[in-house]
Amino acid sequence: LRDSLVVKNRMLDDQNETIASLKRAKQRLEEEVAQLEKREEELSYQVDDMEVAKRKMDKEHQELQDQLDELKHELGKAREKLEDERSHARKIKDDVGTREEKNRALREKLEQKEQMVEFVERELRKIKSAQKESEARLISKHEDLKLSLESSKNELTANKVQLRTSNRLLKLAHEECTKLQKQNQ
Repeated sequence: LRDSLVVKNRMLDDQNETIASLKRAKQRLEEEVAQLEKREEELSYQVDDMEVAKRKMDKEHQELQDQLDELKHELGKAREKLEDERSHARKIKDDVGTREEKNRALREKLEQKEQMVEFVERELRKIKSAQKESEARLISKHEDLKLSLESSKNELTANKVQLRTSNRLLKLAHEECTKLQKQNQ
């Protein structure tokens, strides 16, 4: 029984450690999700800023149409820069899509781990309940055995008294028989 209780206690300790580990992993995943969401918001602001910059450049282009001949070289550079910005914006949008997929995957993992934690906690409650019931049965059996032992002791004492009384009566009867035999001779 003691070995069984030690094994059960070790199992409970292991399960408690597993639960704590899963909770820490969950917390790390939640923090990572929060960081990714913050980064996504920052990238969204950058895209908006780039669109504003693009509109500003288009306006300047209209204003500088008169100076087109002088500024062709600079305009070419501005167009290259604009294309770079667009390319960068596309990369950012692609990154945002990739991060959204990662966020979904992380959320799924988090949900799975939460389900695992719930399962382990349910099993732990079942084991604790079974352990309490087992302890209660053992205590009850122990009490029954103590009562049975006490009853057996009382019976043994009564039997000893009865045996002593029987021995005395037998001795007296034997002495009487001996006396009678002596008288009859």
